Amino acid sequence: MVLQVLDIPSFLDPLRSQLDSSRRFQIQSLTLRRITEIVSPFHGNYFPVRSYEPFVAGIFSRQGLNIGAGSESKTESALIRRNFTLGGVMIQPLTVKDTQGQIPGGNNIWLLSRQPFFKNKAPVARFDITLSDTPMRWPYSDSRSLTGFAPWTLWDDRYWFRFQVTSAEKDKDQKNRPAKTRALTLVIRPFERSDFSKINLDPSLVPEMKPKKKKFATILRNLVRSRVSEEAPGSARFTLPVLAVEGPSETSKPANHETEQLIALPTLDFPLDPLAKKRATNTWEFTYAEEKWKVKWEWMYKRVDVEAIRLMGGPVEVEAESASVHNKKV
Repeated sequence: MVLQVLDIPSFLDPLRSQLDSSRRFQIQSLTLRRITEIVSPFHGNYFPVRSYEPFVAGIFSRQGLNIGAGSESKTESALIRRNFTLGGVMIQPLTVKDTQGQIPGGNNIWLLSRQPFFKNKAPVARFDITLSDTPMRWPYSDSRSLTGFAPWTLWDDRYWFRFQVTSAEKDKDQKNRPAKTRALTLVIRPFERSDFSKINLDPSLVPEMKPKKKKFATILRNLVRSRVSEEAPGSARFTLPVLAVEGPSETSKPANHETEQLIALPTLDFPLDPLAKKRATNTWEFTYAEEKWKVKWEWMYKRVDVEAIRLMGGPVEVEAESASVHNKKV
């Protein structure tokens, strides 16, 4: 999320002077918390307003902040913009190059992104899926929807996900396959630095591949680097959800990430499997355990503070977007 704190026009100076400085400081603290909750929502105002107060000067310094004695020196130091983390959100100053001269509204622009997860505390959601000769069924048949999707699952208190998995094998291949139940486990977890190196071809398939296909992994790695740099620069990429298939485990413990097969970045509808084929929006076909599968997903934000976005000059159609399922990147 990019935030621009607009310079207040001079004709509003009389109105601003009528507002008590302590009251203005309180409003700015509440505003800052409300903004961070859009990017990283928490249950029940998890972070107190007081924790936002030390950072108000850094964000709103150019709006004539005045909070008492020594405010001038505080404002001057605040003009030196620095990175900081607040309310589970990384806030970084942005420098926008504009060839036309002064940027409309001023240069007080910030990049807000979800704070990277603490070690061993990253959110992980698993979906155990079972298929047989009959239509797909989920572990709990009474919770399966009429659409064939798994129940909605909340991930990282930000996104709702649900998935539909079917076999992509042709009918003739299905008939020749021994009658048995097949199963896999879908995983939603944060993107990791090591995921770039996991974008590889199945070694067992390489000898029979055409030379052109053997380059798919290298090409996809470069495309993924470019895409995440654009959509989630810096460490913000490590808060993106990743869809993977959990590899088989010989013990009762969950398999680790080393045995996973990456599928896609679901909120970007972008593949992480070099041989995956896009069949429709948010629908990809991939090969797992020597069988072709098709996975389709839907996702939506848990909650969007529509009023806050509108007050900040956001798009008027955000209300409809926040309440609907996303079949495309937002």
